[in-house]
Parts: sequence; C-alpha cells; structure tokens
Amino acid sequence: MSLLDRFAASNERVKFYFQSSDGETEFLGLGIAEEFNNVPLKELTKILKQSRRKMRLFGGQRFNANSRADEEWEPFGSSYFFMPKVELISRRSSRQLPLNPHVFAHAPIDNAYTTLVRRAQEAIHRNEFEKAVIARRESLNIHVDFNCTERLCHYLKINPSKTKFAFQIDEEHCFFGASPEILYKRHGRLIESAAVAGTAQKDDSNLKTQKNLAEHAFVSNFIAERMKQLCVNVQQANTEFTQSSNLWHLKTQFSGTLQNTVDDDAIIDALHPTPALCGYPIQSSLEFISSNEHFDRGYYGGLIGYLSNKSSEMSVAIRSALRDKDQLHMYAGAGIIAASDPDAEYQETLCKMSPVRTFFLNQSGCSV
Repeated sequence: MSLLDRFAASNERVKFYFQSSDGETEFLGLGIAEEFNNVPLKELTKILKQSRRKMRLFGGQRFNANSRADEEWEPFGSSYFFMPKVELISRRSSRQLPLNPHVFAHAPIDNAYTTLVRRAQEAIHRNEFEKAVIARRESLNIHVDFNCTERLCHYLKINPSKTKFAFQIDEEHCFFGASPEILYKRHGRLIESAAVAGTAQKDDSNLKTQKNLAEHAFVSNFIAERMKQLCVNVQQANTEFTQSSNLWHLKTQFSGTLQNTVDDDAIIDALHPTPALCGYPIQSSLEFISSNEHFDRGYYGGLIGYLSNKSSEMSVAIRSALRDKDQLHMYAGAGIIAASDPDAEYQETLCKMSPVRTFFLNQSGCSV
C-alpha cells in the first residue's frame, strides 16, 4: 500500500503527506503526538534544538501570517505544525501515470481579475512597486456522496510534479497540491533554494520573452542576495527550463553552506515570501495585495513541509486547492509587471488551475 493510499485510508483527524523535491522521498504523518498551533517559528526552532527526541514536525504557514484568516482557513491558524503519532518514510520511483489537463486557451475573460491587473500596472507606473503577483480563486461544488480524500490522493498519484503535499487538519478541511517551487531544502548546514518564475505552455522561445526574463530576474536576484546573507558561500547554477505538469518555467538553482548561527527560522524569515509569490519590492507589493485581493490566500503561496534538527524542507504551496466542507477552492496567480498583458495573465491562471480543475470536474460528484 502506498503512502498516499495509507493517507486516504487513515481515520486520523490530522494527517500529512509530503513528497520531497527529489521526486522520490515520501513522508507520511498520522495523528497528533504533539501539536504547535500558531507557535512562532523562532519558538519552534528552539523547541527542536532543546528536545532530546528526534522530532520531525509536519505542517505549514499562511502566505501572510499577520493577516486575518477567513472562515475556510480558520482551522489551520496562522501556522500549524505537529509531531505525528505515526511517521512513515518511503523512497519510490518517480514515474507517474499520465495527467492530461485541458488548457483553457480561449476561456472568457474574468473582467474583475483583468481590472485588478490593470490597477497593479497603474501602481507600477506610479513607482509604488515594480512587480506584483495577483492571484484569484475558483470554487467547485462537492456532492455529499463524493469521497474527496480518495480522489485528491489519486490526483496527486498521477500528477507528474516532484513536490506534492496533502495536509488534512480535520475531516472537512484538506489542503493539497503539486508545487514546482521549493523555498529551501536543508541537510545539516547545506542548503538549496531555487528561483522559479516566468511561464509558458512550451519549453521554447515563449519562455525567453522580455516579460518572462524580467519576471524571473526579480526572483533570482532576490534569492541570490538573501542566500549571500545566510551562507558563507553560494553557488548559482545557469538558468534552465523546468516543467510542472502542463506548464514550463524558468528556473535558477542556488546552493550554499549556512553560517553557523543560521537556523530554519532565520532562513524562512529571509526568503519568504519571494517576489515569485508576492512581487517586488516585497513590502509595497504585499500591501497592494492585502488591500486589493478580495479573498484570503490562506496557505496558498505560504509554506508546506517539515522541520527537524537534522534536515528541513519547505515547499512554496502553489498549484494547490483547499477542500472546504462541500466546496473545493482552487488558487492561481500571475506575476504582473509594466509589460504584462492582462488578458494573457488571466489565461495563465487558467492554465495553472487546469490540472486540478479538469481532474475533479471529470469525477462524478463534483460540479461547477
């Protein structure tokens, strides 16, 4: 039985599945031995250091931990980590069944979204910021006899992305996704991070447009600067193409050796949120998002993964959805700069939602 099958079959109220960015190492946490709800990361790292046990904490944090949660996200708190009663680790083949999402290449335009994109561009022209990531949400209805947990586990099985996660906080709320982006991965004092930004449907010249290159530069320059603050040495790889399900992105990898005083709290404080999820400069784009997006991102764009003294890994929780009672909320965003085409940015969000939206609409028991 696979770890995803065990996740689906477990009757534990709180459970957590995570597939590492290597595409092969899986973690499963079932039940609560100890929980840390709304505990600051600085306090969590202190607890881990002082513990005599080999603790691994599973969980995550909101995109904006300082913002108020809407009702659908309240059970998760601003952050939630737990040590499970049962922890399983497995290494598996990264081969997946094919996922063939429909791409909404000519879907009707959402005027509310494109209006917000233009508002962001007006702010850019006023020099309030240089980039903002504008997100939106779509929802599907879940019928009463629909086994959502079983279906979302099957969706993760067939999704070709390397990093995958499912975080059930209670019987009516489960956050899941397949992310192309890690915030960082640490083993001892060694750390890896990556800049992932710029999107196209093919790995060709469409990825190397001026718009995509500029969008990627904001992220790669930010991570390079922050890694230099955290590490005694930093290596930056050449920018390459990387595939995530039905889309391609520009990706620049970073690695380094952490300074002796740097812990997970300091890493997260330095790197989150990156311009890939927020914009640039960070504070002014975050203020624009908080004032203009009329829904709660919750853990979308936040952190998901595990923490321990020996190693930690935090994924950026994108390409994700929230099961909320009898609804399924799907989230996607696009990086907006002065040269953005609002209609094209909306179509990009459709493409990002397409795998999960198409999969669930093809299941009997889920509808618009």
